Amino acid sequence: MGVNFHLLLGLLLLILGGCQTSTTQLVELPDSEDQLEQFISEQQALRDEAPSAPDPPFNLARAYFRKQDYDAAEVSIREASRLDPLSADVAELRGAIAYRQRRYP
Repeated sequence: MGVNFHLLLGLLLLILGGCQTSTTQLVELPDSEDQLEQFISEQQALRDEAPSAPDPPFNLARAYFRKQDYDAAEVSIREASRLDPLSADVAELRGAIAYRQRRYP
């Protein structure tokens, strides 16, 4: 009886843990190179002000990805992934960055 209860409780926690919503907010990236550089500066400042917030590193990764600076994008997306490990948007971008870097099996 005790084993079944613990198994059921574990499964319930696993299911409910997967139902969490991501806190990552998508913002529109600027079109011009100058505006993109300004956006990067703003996101870096936000990241420094709130180091536990997942949005600035995620937005930085998206901006670096657009600039085709995949190494900087990888650093930022790893930070976003650490801060919001259940985010599908973060996982998708992390995969896109790895693909562009040709880091796939």
